[in-house]
This record gives sequence, structure tokens and C-alpha cells, in this order.
Amino acid sequence: MFWLKKHWFHLTFLLLCLVRVGHYFYDVQGGLICIRERVFTSSRESSETPIAVPGSFFSTTAYRVRGVLFVFREKVDLFKKLTTLLVRRSLPSPHSELLLGSTLGINDLSLVPRFNDVVVVTGTIHVIVVSGYNISLVSGMVTRALGSKYRRKNFIIASLGTFVYAVISGFEPPVIRAWIMGTIASYGTFLGRKNDIVGVLFVSAESMLLVQPAFICSLSFQLSFLATLSLLFFSFAVSRVLSFINKSRLGRLFYQDLVATVSAQILVLPLIAFSFGRISLVSFVANALLLWTVPLATVYGLALLAVLYLSYFLNFWPFVFLAKIISAFVFVFLDIFIRGVYFFAAVPYANIDFKMPLRVLLMYYFACFLVVLAPKFFSRLKIFSSEKA
Repeated sequence: MFWLKKHWFHLTFLLLCLVRVGHYFYDVQGGLICIRERVFTSSRESSETPIAVPGSFFSTTAYRVRGVLFVFREKVDLFKKLTTLLVRRSLPSPHSELLLGSTLGINDLSLVPRFNDVVVVTGTIHVIVVSGYNISLVSGMVTRALGSKYRRKNFIIASLGTFVYAVISGFEPPVIRAWIMGTIASYGTFLGRKNDIVGVLFVSAESMLLVQPAFICSLSFQLSFLATLSLLFFSFAVSRVLSFINKSRLGRLFYQDLVATVSAQILVLPLIAFSFGRISLVSFVANALLLWTVPLATVYGLALLAVLYLSYFLNFWPFVFLAKIISAFVFVFLDIFIRGVYFFAAVPYANIDFKMPLRVLLMYYFACFLVVLAPKFFSRLKIFSSEKA
């Protein structure tokens, strides 16, 4: 009873989420919705369920909102096109595609198919998308620029700033999840409370599913959620197992990235094997040795974008000179990453075909669930038995 009273909010939220997702998968009038190929179509005619009566207040408001969103989307597309043009003037290919993807989520890998194949083989394609790291980085930069993180105005401005950045970068499920988690965690810090990160993760996922149940079958949502959950559950145990690497001076340089990579892959790798039918054997080493370049390239890359825009609109020679200097720094880190992934992709058997059956996948996740919860259950059982005695 105590556990139910303590977690009643999470249980209620989870129940609402399950009802919403269940209603999405089962249409009362149209029957079951086809999910085999991730195509969501219903037999219900759109004319039977009009959004609003023509000429009503809701219809007028809906058209106005759609108009504002359409104009905003046009401005974002124009911003991305101009940014792509400026970056390609400063950096060669595939360095420019890598920078655009890691900072603004602009996916132009179709222009460099060989590089696209290489990052897939080495399991480093997650670098070329905007993730939770970018959201936390932008939030930290805005908060530091404003001053104290315990002021309400600073919290609101930082949340709005990260929201605008998330929208510009595509507002994909990983970005939405990271923005919701970051906003809730920042609000907890603002109130001076200790954040329950696992609870924040589940509330973020449930909020997304309540608004858009289709995310439940989005592979990017699944991978983002499982990677974060795996980091929270297994990073401590993995750090204990790999602690011998941290004893050497060279191992300390890559220890944190290796722990994060191995921890995230515990829950992510089986889903990749189930969805794509292949796994990367060099992803652990490639990520551990190359991920250190990503934060540096992202920070310098955002600075480069700001200076490029200043030099473009002001046409002032110091900004042009500064853009060339920053682009040289960015090129170094991007080039290290690119040369590294090409090297690891050339390793024999870097990528093997392996299709995990659905039954095995579910059994694996159930076993992981037991491994995580069993210690907590037995510790609480021991406390209860000692109190009873």
C-alpha cells in the first residue's frame, strides 16, 4: 500500500498512456490498424469525423494555427538552406554533412553514400543526428549566459531556447524526449529538488505517447528510450567491470566513452539486430575511441555557425577571418572522426548479418528486467523480514 501511495502519479500516467496507445492500435469503427510494415492506415473515412464545423471558432483557430506553423516551417527551411550553403563554403565533403547533421539534424548523407555506409557499418550513425547531448549543451550555454539557474526568468528563457533549437533541428522523437527530460530536470533543479532520472525518462516517454501514440512504433523513439534507460540501469555495473581500464593513463582517456557505449548497447543492440538483421562488431571500440571528437566538433561547430551568419549579414572582414580560424579547428576534429570510421569499417567482419527473432528479443528484455529489479526486490524483502522479526 505504501508503494502505491508513493507512485500513484506514475501509475495513473502510465494507465492513461496505455489506454491512449491501445485506442490507437484498435480503432472502434475501423478495426485493427495494420502495423506489420509500420504503415498506419484506418478504414474510417475522414469525412465521418470532421475536425471542426466550417466557420466555427475552432475551425478558424485551427486554420490560423496551421497558417502560423506553415510560415514558421518556411522560415526554418530557408534557415537550413542558407546554413547548408554557408557551411559547404567553409568545409569540404563529407565534413560539411557531418557538421550539419550533428549540430542541426540536417540529413544530407544521401550526397555521400560511401560515408553513409561507413557510419552504418561502424555503428556511429547516431553521431550524425541531434540528440540529448545537443539539447543539454544549448541549455547549459543559455543558462551560463543568463547567470543563475535558480531564477525563474532564466529557466523560462533556457526552456524556450532549447525548444526553438529542437524545432529547428527537426523535432524528431529523440530530440523531443531529450527536451522534455531536460525541461523537467531543469525545473527540479530550479525548485532545489533531487531529480529521479528514471522517473523523468518514463514521464517524458508517456507524455510523448499521450500526444502522439504513433511514436510507439517509431524506431528512433524506441532506440532513444532504450539507450537512455540502459545507461541509467547498467552504467554503474559496467563501470565496475571495466574499472581495470581506468587504472592506466591511456585508458582514462577513453574509459567514460567506453562505459557509456557498452551500457547503451545492452538494450539497444538486440533491437538493432531485430530491426535491421545485422550488428556491428567494431561499434564498441569505434565509439569509445572516436566519441571524444563529437563534443568538441559540436561546440566549435555551433560557434562557426554563429560567426558565419555574422560574416554573411555584416560582411565585416574580422568575422570572415574568425570564421576561417574556427573552421580550421572544426575540420581537425571532424577529420579525425571521419578517418577513424573509415579505418574501422575496413576491419574484416566489422559488420555481420544476424537477425534476432521476436521471441528471443522479448525473452532477452524480460531477463534484463529481472536482473534490474531482482536486487531491489530481495533487499526490500530482507528489510521487511527483519522488521517483522
